[in-house]
Amino acid sequence: MWIPRASGTTDNILGVKFSSATDGWAIASASSGGERLTTTDGGLTWASTADTSLYELGAICFVDAQRAWVTGNNARILRTTNAGVSWQLQNTDSNTILTSIHFADANTGWAVGYYHAFIFVTPVIYKTQNGGNTWNLIYNPADVFDNWALTDVFCVDQNLVWAVGTQRLLRSTTGAGPWYKDTVNTTFYGVYFVSPSTGWTVGMNGTILKSTDGGISWAQQLFLGSASLMDVYFADSLNGWAAGQSGRIFRTTNGGTQWYMEPGNTTETLEHIFAGADGSIWIAGQNGILLQSGKMPALQASPMHLDFGSVLLGQFKDSTVIIRNTGLDTLVISEIASTDATFVPSTTAMTIAPGDSAAESIRFTPVSLGSTTAELRITSNTISGKDSIVLSGWSPLSQPTIIQYQISDQWNLISLTLRPDDPLKVTLFPTAVGPAFTYGSSYERWDTLKPGTGYWLKFSGSQQVMIAGTAILQETLAINKSWNLIGSLWSPVAATDIETIPPGLITSPVFKYVDGYYYLADTLQPGSGHWIKSSAPGLVILKKGPTAASKQARMILRGELPPLPRK
Repeated sequence: MWIPRASGTTDNILGVKFSSATDGWAIASASSGGERLTTTDGGLTWASTADTSLYELGAICFVDAQRAWVTGNNARILRTTNAGVSWQLQNTDSNTILTSIHFADANTGWAVGYYHAFIFVTPVIYKTQNGGNTWNLIYNPADVFDNWALTDVFCVDQNLVWAVGTQRLLRSTTGAGPWYKDTVNTTFYGVYFVSPSTGWTVGMNGTILKSTDGGISWAQQLFLGSASLMDVYFADSLNGWAAGQSGRIFRTTNGGTQWYMEPGNTTETLEHIFAGADGSIWIAGQNGILLQSGKMPALQASPMHLDFGSVLLGQFKDSTVIIRNTGLDTLVISEIASTDATFVPSTTAMTIAPGDSAAESIRFTPVSLGSTTAELRITSNTISGKDSIVLSGWSPLSQPTIIQYQISDQWNLISLTLRPDDPLKVTLFPTAVGPAFTYGSSYERWDTLKPGTGYWLKFSGSQQVMIAGTAILQETLAINKSWNLIGSLWSPVAATDIETIPPGLITSPVFKYVDGYYYLADTLQPGSGHWIKSSAPGLVILKKGPTAASKQARMILRGELPPLPRK
């Protein structure tokens, strides 16, 4: 159900941004000026403030609730850092129209469009790496007789960029070129990717294409034969929307395998789709049209990884997950189920009012020695419909195990392959010089060591260190985007057996550190720490034995080395 909202303007609305479930702002533009629209009641009503600088604009990109960029005719690019209250002109170029703009972060962004001279048009791509203080023209083919334009641009990071337009689909894996160009038989107006591999583009005649290989190839999902689609948005890999001419709105709940039309209660052209802070979807378009999806619940669970730690065979341990409804409608959870019978939820269904929360107790009863990992799957009436929480626990072996570390002079990259009684660094490695360091977005000091994580430790002279504890047979750990220090298990693990959730996160080989140099590692050796690079946050699961091909990490040699140890 789509609800028309009274925007109070007849100008074309470029987009909306909410800082909370109630407070938001939007920008509208026309030939003679524009307006800043604000709401304090979740979009039910909007107040308008005229702004003469917002004329002849066609696109907006928000990076947060305060900062955004708009662009349009004469290659004008304006930036705001105060939610649209004021704007700074950053770029202008006559005879050029910019149709779309998108930022990977607060510094790196791209704007696309076309340069027109007489009857010819040629595509242009501008790029900034300093928040728009300077914009450089990085793509403008010399062949004016080719006569084509770009209409939309999208990026997932500073390197992976896609642009679409007049019978062309472009992609770059460096953010600056080369630009790989595919020629197609229709014009596309919108493009959106949910991951480096999976994305959609929409265009003339109600055409929708999907790519699962980063834009190398595309498969058609929908063709209407009329009513062009102007924009596409996905909340996740399954739930998406496309909108366009004549008020057409299409939705999918299975990644585009099927699309079905929803009544939009308008005949205006719909041009931009955005997500609200409360789980709702907003669609903006020409002549002040503004649509909101029916109020939706939104599920937020904490923690997302529930670790029960050590539990002896024949015993059990209870722990709690807090489930919150951060949306505006009642959250109905129809099923709560574990993928492993050793983890049992206390309830299998519940209802949570907007703004409320509920506690779900989970009981872990191990039935075998070693580690156990599972998912707590929650089925509900949210947009995604499915949420999951990682569950892990382990049952210790009856006798302690001893590992002997062969320590080199100066820096060593180590990990715990067993669980000691006392995990303090000063207890385990009393001869180490200084603290233990692991790596988040930068180096972090840790006094307590935990399994699954790699640590830098510095020693004065070669030596041996003995540590006793319970052997670790499987481990699950959270990883960040970019470089991560991971540990190892009691027994060797082949690099090809590393599993990630979601699959395919790792974009580097595995590196080890020996006597001052990095080397490629085909095996995670017990007691050693290792470097991996991830394309996004997620989970790594280490376990002995082959991993299913669909879950294996893909490792790509890029010639890049991990960070060096601290000085």
